[in-house]
Amino acid sequence: MDGNIKVLDREEPKITHGKEIIVRVIASSINPVDWKVAGGYMKTYLKISLPHTLGLDYAGVIVAKGEGVTEFEVGDEVYGKLHSPESDGTQAEFVKLNVDKDSVRKKPKEFEWSQAATIGVCGTTAWYCLVVNGRLDPFEVKNNSSKNVIVIGCSGGVGIFTCQILKKMGVGQIWGICSTRNAEFMKNYIGIDVVVDYTKGDLIKQLETKKDFFHLCVDCVGGGEYYNLASKGMLRKNGLFITITGPPDESPSLSSFVKLGFGILGKKLFGSIRYKILLGYLNDSYFQEMADFVERNGIIPYVGKQCSLEEVEEAYKESKSGRTRGKIVILNKSG
Repeated sequence: MDGNIKVLDREEPKITHGKEIIVRVIASSINPVDWKVAGGYMKTYLKISLPHTLGLDYAGVIVAKGEGVTEFEVGDEVYGKLHSPESDGTQAEFVKLNVDKDSVRKKPKEFEWSQAATIGVCGTTAWYCLVVNGRLDPFEVKNNSSKNVIVIGCSGGVGIFTCQILKKMGVGQIWGICSTRNAEFMKNYIGIDVVVDYTKGDLIKQLETKKDFFHLCVDCVGGGEYYNLASKGMLRKNGLFITITGPPDESPSLSSFVKLGFGILGKKLFGSIRYKILLGYLNDSYFQEMADFVERNGIIPYVGKQCSLEEVEEAYKESKSGRTRGKIVILNKSG
């Protein structure tokens, strides 16, 4: 990735379709898919021509719209996410969106610009894991009270959102795996029930008393060690292990494609445990459902760090390190 990210001048986008809008971006945020695209890790799966503007999440103000756009007006404050990383991205002063494909929503006054810019990808990913695949009930919390969930990498962008949504869904217990540095934050600020510190020894031993305890495991990190946790009986029969990390390899091997196949189909890779890989684009309906829930339940997104466009190269290095708490937000000068 080194040297692949530069700040360049480009022409402002123009309306070419009746369902398009132009948004002056006040804030955007960095997701792992951004540095994977920049590093060439996604070239097997995406068609991208260079130079390419990175970024999926945004918050800003509509400055132009096509004649077919009726639900928004110039001057509206909005937030959301692009449908695909193949589109020219949001880490810019202006971005063009198609309201029929991309996710666009009016920004509540309760959200700061930086907070709104963290919601799109992380919130939708968490929703897809918990509601679409995990089958938790977002409307009747009493239906969730007997279900225990463990989140691996709970202090990252998706991990924090997952825990915040779980709190409002009223699940039985929320467990999280993170480092010592983030343990107190996750327990006292986010409010999860139990923190497992991966720096304090073998995770399987730390969780050996929790056989058949969890209904759902959301893996925000990836790696064989966490697959082993599922295979050692941590999850209940017919429990779900879902990983959001997707294919890790620049040149996927045969074994990774086999695992990928099981993950896409949601098959039982570990005996009675279902295994799922989140792969592909999350459609707008999931974003809108999630955003309704977040706004209705007063969830305030957590911003880990802010930077300017000029500082984005260092911010990408920090994001790639995997040691960032929450999301890194890019604030434009107008923000």
